[in-house]
Amino acid sequence: MPLKMPEGLVIRSDERRVKQIMVNLLGNAVKFTEEGEIEIKVIKKDKKVEVSVRDTGIGIKKEHMDMLFKAFSQIPVEGRPKEGTGLGLYLSKKIADLLGGRISVESEFGKGSESRNSLWDLKRRLKEHKDGNTRTTKKFSSIDLVYYGAYKSKGE
Repeated sequence: MPLKMPEGLVIRSDERRVKQIMVNLLGNAVKFTEEGEIEIKVIKKDKKVEVSVRDTGIGIKKEHMDMLFKAFSQIPVEGRPKEGTGLGLYLSKKIADLLGGRISVESEFGKGSESRNSLWDLKRRLKEHKDGNTRTTKKFSSIDLVYYGAYKSKGE
């Protein structure tokens, strides 16, 4: 699974919640890609980081796209039993929203999907929203996640 990202990128956010989002996005890509590839790409845009997971799996029909972020919603896949609770993308979207980010999905049935998770630098967000009473840095387990070039795919 190739990972493309700038060398030495630092993401300041809630490590546990970002991992939860990524496990859900990657889990869906793996679950629905029996053949082909899955690519993870990380880019920095202004003061945010965008993580995308692209796969060449079965894709999603247009008529099912509105089901993606609904609680307990599972998209029917012919010939496959339903797996999971239908909460993964719903919770991931809620968490991303709480972190000041956004999740979006593009898909073409039969060709695959791409999920994008845009994350704001949590440190910056806390400064903007700090009110002295209810929001402090203690509410979050902020951590710097430093990724090094060793995670880059071969050939880059």
